[in-house]
Amino acid sequence: MIKHIKLGKVRALTLEISNDFGLKPFFKRNKYHYEVIIDIPYTQIIFTSGNWIPKRSITNDDKEIIKNTGCAFGTSKN
Repeated sequence: MIKHIKLGKVRALTLEISNDFGLKPFFKRNKYHYEVIIDIPYTQIIFTSGNWIPKRSITNDDKEIIKNTGCAFGTSKN
């Protein structure tokens, strides 16, 4: 089960409960970029902070907004 709670424009709290996570670790906290990931038995809590800023937006010829994620795959650099 996944529960996603939006806290404003860029902050969010995600709670995922699954048997795949198992009993261990009992409590483990990790940081990844602007996210805090907390692992507890059978549960993972992810908090995305308000410090996260989306990458700049670019537009194509039809003036549709395209988010530039900065990922190397799925983009072509000509």
